[in-house]
Amino acid sequence: MATLDLSNDTVRFDTGLDNVIIENILETYAGGVVLSGLDNAKDVIPAGTPIVKTKEGEFKPFSEKGDELQYVGVTIHTILKKKPAVGIMTRGTVNVSACEDNMRTLIKEFAKENNHIIFKY
Repeated sequence: MATLDLSNDTVRFDTGLDNVIIENILETYAGGVVLSGLDNAKDVIPAGTPIVKTKEGEFKPFSEKGDELQYVGVTIHTILKKKPAVGIMTRGTVNVSACEDNMRTLIKEFAKENNHIIFKY
């Protein structure tokens, strides 16, 4: 079960590329989600990160293909791992060129399964 800690520790991180990565939002997952399965994730989860829903109903960053996964969308904004509440874009445009290099391979795999999001290179 995903949990969300609402304490206010001061942490600074860069969100400057969020509006460059997410070019156009047409539809979102209503209310956003709280991510789980972040044990191996970096401390900051950037905008444009592909998100899937497991058969148990948990939302997590896409890491590998699976038969039981529902391909939901991508994160709209950059978040901290310890505060995993995030908006999810389900239809729109992502500028993949602005994403981190290590995410481009994941996005390419995710794009094969999700045809509601345009991934521009």
